[in-house]
Amino acid sequence: KDLTAAALAGARRVHASHGSFNNEAGLPLTVLHTPPGTEVVVAEMGARFRGNIAELCEVARPTVGVVTHIGLAHAEHLGGPEGILATKAELVEALPATGLAVLNADDPATPALAARTVARVVTVGSAASADVVIHDLALDGELRPRFDLASPWGRLEIALAVRGAHQAQNAAMAATVALALDVAPDTVARGLAGAAPAAWRMELVTSPTGVVVLNDAYNASPTSMRAALRALGDLPAAGRRVAVLGDMLELGSHAEAEHAGLAQLALDAGVDVLIAVGPGAAAAATPAADAGLEVHTVADRDQARAVVARHVQPGDAVLVKASRAVGLETVGDALARGESAE
Repeated sequence: KDLTAAALAGARRVHASHGSFNNEAGLPLTVLHTPPGTEVVVAEMGARFRGNIAELCEVARPTVGVVTHIGLAHAEHLGGPEGILATKAELVEALPATGLAVLNADDPATPALAARTVARVVTVGSAASADVVIHDLALDGELRPRFDLASPWGRLEIALAVRGAHQAQNAAMAATVALALDVAPDTVARGLAGAAPAAWRMELVTSPTGVVVLNDAYNASPTSMRAALRALGDLPAAGRRVAVLGDMLELGSHAEAEHAGLAQLALDAGVDVLIAVGPGAAAAATPAADAGLEVHTVADRDQARAVVARHVQPGDAVLVKASRAVGLETVGDALARGESAE
């Protein structure tokens, strides 16, 4: 949402939803607060139950819809992957025949989504078959992506201030929206370059004690957890890689397997120390320890903060991530300030 607003802002009068104003209260407030003269409203749509997005579409009446991917967020309430697909399809189903659906070419669910809309479909991704293709993706030492984007509207060189390889896909989809709305490619690239990361979303700081902190504690799902652990693996580290991972909530019957799977993801990312926070994340403890990782299990954010203060050393790179209700941003903020056990 923020990247789309940034891609458009250099050529259009844009109004975007504030923060996570994406529900039955936040989206109408976004629409009602649209300033006079606005040309494009960029609104995020969230859902916890089937029908939520359809209701939001009745309010916003979108002409362009972007579905970033089909994951497992809110699987408990939405009915697993099939229910999530059906719920997100409510957006593309609401688009008019003159509208545009921007979909992820690398997501296996995209053909099913495309079949459920009468709007024009443009696919975006690294697949050669995509309509808009990401080429030559690379990260700098602070995880900021650079890549080329080949599109029907021209080729762009994009450099981002937001962090993580996964942001290339988000930025490419945002660029596609802007290009389709007749924003010039160079204007799109400049706008994306200026988009700043949001609080607790892949924030990267070095503490006064020399600890590199990757604070991604705003929220977590299996998809975003995989992306964050990959980012930790990509991060240069003089010392150890430490992952402070809390529960991913609202996964329903998928919760145990997804939390246990964090052990392999941590291993693949080169993690040395895993601090599992909460009963869900604790499912990763045994397989992680069996794989040779140093593991600490704690009940909540206060215990996590104490363990982190005792065990994290200068030169370590630390990822902090969990669902919002776990509150691990306090751990990330304490690390950034350089707090210790003393």
